[in-house]
Amino acid sequence: MRYSFGDAHYTDNGNLTRQFTIPKPLSINQLYATNRHTGAKYITAKGKHWFEVAGRAIKDQRFTDNPVNCPVSLSMIVYFSGRYDIDNCLKALLDLMKMPTDKSPHGMGIIEDDELIWEFKEPFKKVRVPHRKDEKLEFTLNTI
Repeated sequence: MRYSFGDAHYTDNGNLTRQFTIPKPLSINQLYATNRHTGAKYITAKGKHWFEVAGRAIKDQRFTDNPVNCPVSLSMIVYFSGRYDIDNCLKALLDLMKMPTDKSPHGMGIIEDDELIWEFKEPFKKVRVPHRKDEKLEFTLNTI
């Protein structure tokens, strides 16, 4: 059986890695809001801007448009300058990686579905940097 893994393919005996660097995600409250009249969730203007900038960063680092369609592990390092909860970036990162849909139009199609992420692996940590301009998120997908 052959699987697709971004810009490469592997057979059942192989193990490949794909690494990306994107701007540090905003908090969930900055990315998404709820319409107080209807209760519908929507992406805020700040959120749309972050998805556009992060999406361009992903496009600049990809060699093909083949999404990952096999089980993978995820590791990540968040570089931050102020206060930041590491779990804040997970929803934004997963939404960014998935295939675009009506509910998540900003998906970049790195992975067919986030259900393919079977493990979180080390490093899974935060690193403090001195300046806001140095903030970023590095993440790696590894085949399992």
